[in-house]
Amino acid sequence: MFAGVDKDLRDTTINAISDDLFHEVSGELHTPPPGFVTASSYKTLDHYGNLQLTFFSNPATLEFIVDADIDDPQGIEHIFQVVGNVFKGATNPYDIHEILLEFQNIDPGYQLIV
Repeated sequence: MFAGVDKDLRDTTINAISDDLFHEVSGELHTPPPGFVTASSYKTLDHYGNLQLTFFSNPATLEFIVDADIDDPQGIEHIFQVVGNVFKGATNPYDIHEILLEFQNIDPGYQLIV
């Protein structure tokens, strides 16, 4: 999901590193939209269902956007997920739904019917 954001969101995310809420990660797999360049990328410390915020900026207009997504696992398991996605397709929304319920104790407020 891409969203236009104030620079303050990026600054707040950077400041949350010292509170152990986020850590900086590579945003290499996130492609900036036309006119934007990668600014930085951060993940929550959750092992499963971690939130990744990848920020992009437009130097000409000083606009910021964020690519917000939820990843299955973190660390070495995430590398295997990325490699697996090359062969089987993008992250499955069903998996994320189940991870949010099981590991984050978050009810996203919708049901998936398979």
